[in-house]
Amino acid sequence: MNQLQIYQRIMILSIFAAMLAAPASLILPGFCFAQDFGKISEFGGNEEANQEVNQEVGEVKADTARNGFINTVKKFWEIRILPCFHKIGDRITNFWYLTIKPGIQNAGDRAYNIWHQKVKPFTRESIDKIKKFLGKEAEKQKPGIIEEFDKEKEELKQEAPGLWERLKGIIWGQQP
Repeated sequence: MNQLQIYQRIMILSIFAAMLAAPASLILPGFCFAQDFGKISEFGGNEEANQEVNQEVGEVKADTARNGFINTVKKFWEIRILPCFHKIGDRITNFWYLTIKPGIQNAGDRAYNIWHQKVKPFTRESIDKIKKFLGKEAEKQKPGIIEEFDKEKEELKQEAPGLWERLKGIIWGQQP
């Protein structure tokens, strides 16, 4: 195995791994939000007061968390994920232009060469053999064919005046 084949296999495996890792990297962080941490009381004392404070603090925290989460996801997307996708796209285009496209072009050139070096001469030889064989058969049957042709010619000469007149009538619009 030469270096080019090893490089090609490594590129294929890395593209396959990236295709598997990209969706997993987007899905797996969502599992941390599915965990239940239970009820944790931040303030001691009265349960009703705790609920009011928790509700007010919770609303503030929810707004802050929501905005912070959106900004965090936006920054993470711009800093980590987009460059990763750009690199993957660059690698795919490089892989295409360095390996697949030349391979397709080489396959077309090979097919062209096979046609002109092997198939076309073979078909020409086969056609020449068929012509030679048919030519011999035609020479054998030529006297019989000439006799049949002469018979047909005599029959047409006898019928020709009537046919010729009909044909002239059709062409020139004359009634026979």
